Amino acid sequence: MLIRSIILSRSRKHQSLANFFAGSAFASPENANSSIVKLAEEGYVASYLVNSCGLSAADANSASKKVHFDDIDKPNTVLNFLEKQGFSKTEIAELVRKKPKLLLANHEKFLLPKIEFFLQLAGFTKEDALTTLSKHPHFLACSVKHRLAPVFNYAKDVIGTVKAQALLRHGSWAFNIDPNDRLIPNVEYLRELGVPINCIELALFHCGNIFSQEPIKFREVVEEVKQMGIDPTKTMFIMAIEARSGKSTLELWDKCYQVYSKWGWSKDDIYMAFRKHPHCMLLSEKKISETLDFLVNMLGRDPCSVAHFPTIIMYNLEKRIIPRCSVVHLLSLKGLVKKDWSLTSVLAPAERVFMERYVTKYTKQVPQIYDIYQGKKLESVVCFILVEFMWVVSRKRRRRFCKGAFRRPKKANAVLKFLKKRGFSKTQIAELVTRHPQVLVSNPDKSLLPKIEFFLHFTGISEKDAFTAMTRYRSLLTRNLKQRLEPVYEYLADIIGTVKAQDLLNSGSWIFSLDPTERVIPNVDFLKNLGVPQQCIELAVFQCPGFFCAKYDEFTKVVEEVKEMGFDVTKSMFILAIDARKGKGSLDLWDKCYKVYSKWGWSKDRHTYGKISTALDFLVNKVGVDSRSVALRPYVLFYSMEKRIIPGCSIILFLSSKGLVKKKWNLSSIYGLTMQIKFEKEGVISYLVNSCGLSAENAVSASKKVHFDGTNKPDSVLEFLQKQGFSKSQIGELVAKHPQVLVSNPNKSLLPKIDFFLQLTGISEKDFLTTVASNPQFLARNLNRRVGPVYDYLENIIGSVKVQTLLRRGSWTFNLDLENKLIPHVDFLRKLGVPPNCIELALFHCPGIFWSNQVEFKKIVEEVRQMGFDPSKSMFIVAIHTRSGKGNLALWDKCYEAYIKWGWSKDDIDMAFRKHPGCMLLSERKISKVLDFLVNKVGRDSRSVALSPYVLFYNLEKRTIPRCSVVHVLYLKGLVKKDWSLTCVLCPTEKAFLEKYVTRYAEKLPELYDIYLEKLGSSKLKSVQQC
Repeated sequence: MLIRSIILSRSRKHQSLANFFAGSAFASPENANSSIVKLAEEGYVASYLVNSCGLSAADANSASKKVHFDDIDKPNTVLNFLEKQGFSKTEIAELVRKKPKLLLANHEKFLLPKIEFFLQLAGFTKEDALTTLSKHPHFLACSVKHRLAPVFNYAKDVIGTVKAQALLRHGSWAFNIDPNDRLIPNVEYLRELGVPINCIELALFHCGNIFSQEPIKFREVVEEVKQMGIDPTKTMFIMAIEARSGKSTLELWDKCYQVYSKWGWSKDDIYMAFRKHPHCMLLSEKKISETLDFLVNMLGRDPCSVAHFPTIIMYNLEKRIIPRCSVVHLLSLKGLVKKDWSLTSVLAPAERVFMERYVTKYTKQVPQIYDIYQGKKLESVVCFILVEFMWVVSRKRRRRFCKGAFRRPKKANAVLKFLKKRGFSKTQIAELVTRHPQVLVSNPDKSLLPKIEFFLHFTGISEKDAFTAMTRYRSLLTRNLKQRLEPVYEYLADIIGTVKAQDLLNSGSWIFSLDPTERVIPNVDFLKNLGVPQQCIELAVFQCPGFFCAKYDEFTKVVEEVKEMGFDVTKSMFILAIDARKGKGSLDLWDKCYKVYSKWGWSKDRHTYGKISTALDFLVNKVGVDSRSVALRPYVLFYSMEKRIIPGCSIILFLSSKGLVKKKWNLSSIYGLTMQIKFEKEGVISYLVNSCGLSAENAVSASKKVHFDGTNKPDSVLEFLQKQGFSKSQIGELVAKHPQVLVSNPNKSLLPKIDFFLQLTGISEKDFLTTVASNPQFLARNLNRRVGPVYDYLENIIGSVKVQTLLRRGSWTFNLDLENKLIPHVDFLRKLGVPPNCIELALFHCPGIFWSNQVEFKKIVEEVRQMGFDPSKSMFIVAIHTRSGKGNLALWDKCYEAYIKWGWSKDDIDMAFRKHPGCMLLSERKISKVLDFLVNKVGRDSRSVALSPYVLFYNLEKRTIPRCSVVHVLYLKGLVKKDWSLTCVLCPTEKAFLEKYVTRYAEKLPELYDIYLEKLGSSKLKSVQQC
């Protein structure tokens, strides 16, 4: 009976299914029986999903694993309900595919309240409600009472009704979060921290999962992000919270951290990149490695420098980074863009901007550039270098190169692989092949390897310097190692030292191409035997190696001839004279010069053919200079006619005609005048005076820096500046300091910088006009390579308000090279533990310290550290400033000598420097005057001042003398001790000093205040002292 009842039950079930399929919208009556068979074979749930719900076979198989039913009555009821509500067949299929369990739901208790919520409470139209639910069916699984309604009402209060509705349309996962225990407490905590509404909107729309954490855990994450230095008012704050929330996200963080560390990033580099773009810690290991591999190994960039611009890593490698970098790298090798082009300026712009800036612009010079950008010719690295870059070689050399390299591509590939394996960068390989294409047909093991090992192991030159030298100077790879390079290097190392011999190799000197046994060694030894000093031989080796080309007999003959002319063998002129008399070409030129000088009346004792004749013709016939006076200053003949002689004489003649200089001016007055100034310069000066409002003196000075033939362009610039709001006085100040502005393009050069100031920096128009007028260098600097990137970087370091202050001050920080100087220097200071306030001090008051290159900067910083300065103190920055730059070092030496003269020892000077480094930047006059007064007038030991060096900074006449005079009178009256402290007297404020030493003793000594004001004469002061 049991078995029979089961069979009957199954037959009834199959019959009901058959009846359903017969009337289904997705199946015809003819295939009802086949559907039953299919149910029996594949499962009736999957078949039901295909035939009733319209799912594909694959989607049905996937969905059938998530739902099970033996009876189709309930699924049919749900489908009928959805159809009655207005869902289309496509929307029903999408709903069932994403949430198959809906087929088993109670439509009146479970589905209908959700639809009513969208229509009544949320205010959706029916069409919007059905579309939203079909796209985001997870809403149908949420409780209206406990999830949808309270979250929507709270969102309305926070971001408004319209955006709350948009949040529903977006399908935000915020509606799946417990509002009372998690969502609301977490959002309110962000609002308490000052997170603005737009950032909370970002979180709700795109990072809703961050609010699913327990409030305690959420607060821990938020505090962690705050401690990383990310501003809660910025969108990056929300992205950072997302990057630190959730177990899987933290695991991804750890993997990214390990990958960046493998590429040489320090902990500070990683956290800096995270602060700039938190999503850089949510990338896959493959994405990071592939991008950095291209940027570092193919483009030769420092991996740590990418940490300053982590957005680069986010770009698509194949579709954006490789095509763009390939184009710009090609342009740099052709000299159309700088070699140190910025990655951000290439990768960040929109497609249209990039095309205009780097592709369309150079189509004529590089016709194939568009194809390269599309990736049609970049099939391999070999093709990239050999085909696209070899056009810079002359046609003749390229033809010769093609015969060798392209007929034997295997050898060329072997050479390229060898160079890359040895450590040559792609850029170095391209440059080497361009300069010396024959290298591609050489034998790597027999020809190249021995020379590379010679550089690295025998000479001791660093790998970087060796590769650079071999890349630039092909002779180092073409000369015989045993017969030229090795013996010449060994001999020079003995003569001038190893370091200077290395410098000669690095500079690719042609002396290494000469025969050492027959020419170099005999000729140098001859000079040494004559008594030529070491520095002169070094001069010959470095500056005039060509005269060692002569055979020994010819060389000795020239040297003896120069000696007979009266040249002193111990002077550098002796070497220059030998250089002028050696070789056939030099002697021919000598004879021509001799004839020209003779024609102009020079005697034999006062001695380029066309240049001498032209220069003398101009100076004598047009300027009126006595030709014989030129013989007294022959160096003027070496100046450029167009850039120095004509412009210099022209402006001096003009000034003489105006009575601004003497009529009898010295010929040496043209020294230093290198501007291109024509006879019409008077018109420029007149324009600067009449149209720009400059004084005559300022106009003459400004005219040296600018030239224009017509006034159309200057007029348009002045009109543009007036429209921008500059007053006449501001325009005059701007033109006086930066006259080149008159020949700039207002729309292309000036307007973008003005827009940058007014729109992006937030500076008021009044402050902007004042800033630019007093500091016009901002208009001269490149916005995309200097001012803009530096502003963005500093904004992250010290905040927008302080950066704006720097702009108003006209700080030269904005002129710094961001990638090669400012960022590496600041990062180095931060790694040493220099606090933010000290870095601000450097940026505001000592930006000059960032001008030096990285090697020099690190050397100075280490030197200051070894002197005992604490990197966490402001004096550390002042000390670096004192030791930076040629001017400061020269001043240091002068101060050092001045202190020594006053009896200070080296320890005294070092102690004073540690207490106040600025004491080594005072003038000799200032030091002498102050110490003279303190030692000879006040009677103090000069070395005791080293204990309090800041007393040297005070104004002698306005502070030191008046105060010391007052206290000295008090001492003579017995009112203060004899050994009164200089610091106690000079350091207090004006008010404190008056209260302590003047007002206090006013009754006993009424004239004390007059003494302080220096109103009493010296005689009266003596009478007071005698009382």
